[in-house]
Amino acid sequence: MKLNWIFAVKYMLAILLAWYISSYFGFDKPYWSMMTVAIIGYPDPSLSLAKMVARLAGSFIGVIAVTLIANISISDHWLFTALIIIWLSVCLFMALTSRYMMPYMFSLSGYTSAIIAFGTSVYPLPMTIFNLSQERLMEVMIGIIIYTFISYALPNRTNNLQTVLLKRKISTDRKDVLSSVFKGNYDNTMKNLSIIIADSIAHDEVSKYESHFLSFKKAHSKVLKLPMLVTISIIGLVDRAFLQYEKYNQILSLKNKVDNPSTSQFYVFFDWKDAFLNTLRLVVSLVISVMFWLNTGWEYGYILPVLVSISFTFGVTIPNANKLAFIVFIVALLVIALSYILKFFFLIQASSFMQAALIMTPVFILLGVLKTVGKLAFLISHIMCISLIFLINFTNPMSFDFVFFANTAIALIFSIIIVILMLYIIPLSNTQQIESRKVNFILQKINKIPLNELALIKIRNTLLMNVNSLYEHKNINQFYVLIALISLYELSESEQVRKLIVSIINAVSIKDDKDNILKSLNGTEKFYSDINVKYAKDVIGLLL
Repeated sequence: MKLNWIFAVKYMLAILLAWYISSYFGFDKPYWSMMTVAIIGYPDPSLSLAKMVARLAGSFIGVIAVTLIANISISDHWLFTALIIIWLSVCLFMALTSRYMMPYMFSLSGYTSAIIAFGTSVYPLPMTIFNLSQERLMEVMIGIIIYTFISYALPNRTNNLQTVLLKRKISTDRKDVLSSVFKGNYDNTMKNLSIIIADSIAHDEVSKYESHFLSFKKAHSKVLKLPMLVTISIIGLVDRAFLQYEKYNQILSLKNKVDNPSTSQFYVFFDWKDAFLNTLRLVVSLVISVMFWLNTGWEYGYILPVLVSISFTFGVTIPNANKLAFIVFIVALLVIALSYILKFFFLIQASSFMQAALIMTPVFILLGVLKTVGKLAFLISHIMCISLIFLINFTNPMSFDFVFFANTAIALIFSIIIVILMLYIIPLSNTQQIESRKVNFILQKINKIPLNELALIKIRNTLLMNVNSLYEHKNINQFYVLIALISLYELSESEQVRKLIVSIINAVSIKDDKDNILKSLNGTEKFYSDINVKYAKDVIGLLL
């Protein structure tokens, strides 16, 4: 609980200090720097630093893009709007087909362009766009600098990096796996294998950010050191004699060869179909928003396409976005009520910044604590904090215009409704469809490339990175079988055995009949009696 409160206090101080500094230097929209802090504020410092870099880069790209678009189309409002929509679509598509912090960077560049382009007026002027661009960049930089200062100025709960904690967890996971194998408990073994793979992937993700922003040491993969553990666990469940010291020790003596692969590369699956459909949803939603705004003459209608852009660039990248959209809708209603109470009952009575800060202090502390509870709580806190800052509209000086507040709230609700409608008019792929595309992508790699040792290791790395994202039992088992077979291929010294195992890998990848595969592993030649061929039979017999 100590960590929760320390992070929450730092989070609260950074938001309030961003508000104060932006106001002190005379910027009109301190809420931009406050929202920057709210967005990059993560309990894990390495993720926060990575977000800072991505946010700054994304803001720069967004400002440059909207400036270039304005230079060539500012005299034609419809052309300007069309080009902005195209640019936002490109940003979303790139966000959905990139990795690590690149999706966040492209999302930021997209909605930064939307804020500047739609946030000026119905007929924006070049100077207005230029001034708004400069102010937004400065406010983002203020938020980043202040959060960095607060993060390092105040103590952390522990000096341990996140990777150190994950390493300890992985060590415990490994013991749990081996314990369940020795007990012969199939269900617990598969469950514990899933846990150690998940923790190892988390370690590898975090270590990339820590190596770049905190420790400055080379990141070492944990997940790519697991194939032998997977293989030993599966064989041990079938062949109890394998667990005898002599045989087990023989395998362990070869473990380093498999656990130090000659390549750390793996194939990356991008769901191009979903990326295209999400881009189409954004285009249709923006066209509806802009047409509604311009045709109704709604004075505050520019807020609608801005919020739609933000909702799509961030929302559709979250798993089960259609289900979460309803949660977001409920949260938005609660935030509107809370914002109204805070703004028109409490903040309106504050005669100084200190009084206003004291009013907001418990709110930001509670939101900070909520961010550390769990994934769903983090998401709810994230949405609540950003929406709260946006709705209260911390300007300089503070404005208490109820008409603007009401229109902003209406635009927020409308934007979420548009997103929900689009997600049902053009439905998201279900988990089975996504899984089917992913499995086919990986299995086709096996069938299309020459299966030499380097290619097989790259495929095994891919299988390890993706097995935990699967739900279908048969697909999970197929991936585990392939991981084990490739490991046995590496352990084999006989070229004939290797060729036999490669043929089995191909047969498993095309989902050949289990009996046919087992028959192909029987023969009179000497190499059929090789120990690795026997282990291959054990693995296939158990899991296929």
